[in-house]
Amino acid sequence: MEELVNLRFLSLYQAGYLNILPKSLFLKFALLQCFHLPFQIKARVEEIVRLKHFEEFWGLMKSVSDVNKYIRYKQSHLTMFKIIVLGGFIHYNWLVSMYDDNRNEVILHQCNLQNEEEEDLSMLFFNQGTQILTLKECEGLSNSLLDDFPRSIKLSFLKVLKIDRCRGIEYFLTNKQFLIANQEFESRFLSLWNLEEIKLIELPNFVGLIQNTGATVEPQLPQVAVFSFLRSLSIWGCDKMRKLGLPLSEFQNLEDIKIVNCIEIEEIIEVREEQGQVVSLPKLKKLGLWNLPRLKSICNTAMSCGSIWCIQLAGCPKLKKLPRILTQLPIRLLKLLKKSGWMKNNGGSHWSGSIPLTVIYFNPCLNFIYRSWDKLF
Repeated sequence: MEELVNLRFLSLYQAGYLNILPKSLFLKFALLQCFHLPFQIKARVEEIVRLKHFEEFWGLMKSVSDVNKYIRYKQSHLTMFKIIVLGGFIHYNWLVSMYDDNRNEVILHQCNLQNEEEEDLSMLFFNQGTQILTLKECEGLSNSLLDDFPRSIKLSFLKVLKIDRCRGIEYFLTNKQFLIANQEFESRFLSLWNLEEIKLIELPNFVGLIQNTGATVEPQLPQVAVFSFLRSLSIWGCDKMRKLGLPLSEFQNLEDIKIVNCIEIEEIIEVREEQGQVVSLPKLKKLGLWNLPRLKSICNTAMSCGSIWCIQLAGCPKLKKLPRILTQLPIRLLKLLKKSGWMKNNGGSHWSGSIPLTVIYFNPCLNFIYRSWDKLF
């Protein structure tokens, strides 16, 4: 390989039996622009940063410090990267799903975040390269996720946050943090500012987005909405969560809500009497609720959802009626699948106005469990 002096692209990520590479190999390819390393080999960052034409990297690194060293040195030239910091074993099949998204991603897998320097964690949130951050089976997370987010005077460029099977986290913000976030401008909230998508998967201690979730912590006259750009919220297998807890002033741009396999959840949106008779989610397009055996209510008042086109419900046997949905859009298509008399027996669907739904899927008794996150989301 030493003779390939003009080599610009080298992909070894499917070389599953390759366990070692010669030292200083990268330095022999001075023109190398793109390199995909097999995920059982950790990159030598000190060699990669010396390649002047390097633009794209997929592979494994030893620590968060190495990731930041790489990004810092190559930021002016870097166009794409997929990087895993591995603290234990990772299944190859899980890695394949990384390639479905062409955005820059850093994955921390089975890492102890308490062993990482705050400055290194800050780089993950606030460098211009990282768009997706995944925390998978990590230790050292605080009860309040915000306590783990670094402070910075810069806006975060992070668009997607995925948290998978991390035991420590119970909520994103405490009540006090939530109220402060909406009344004062504080640097640590910048890490949440630009988030567009949140995925929470099998968090055993997670109880809700806000501590003591629900309308009781709704602030007055918010100046800065912490989740003001959030468009998609997906929650899978969080069995301690009883209420989702959507402070409505925060989630006006939500387009997609999916909640799956959360056995304790009883209510999605709760509104106090003094807050009015209509909940407004003006940009909500899709609502999916699957296998929620204790769910009793989606919303305890009418919902104004002028953009909604798809509602899917399955495996929700205690859900007796739907909220009134208010919209002025014309009817496009209304299709009921597997209708079993549930709507008639429970007093109708309680829809109001002209509903632009392409699918309404009701099957409250269906044992609806997807084993593959990617197929569902």
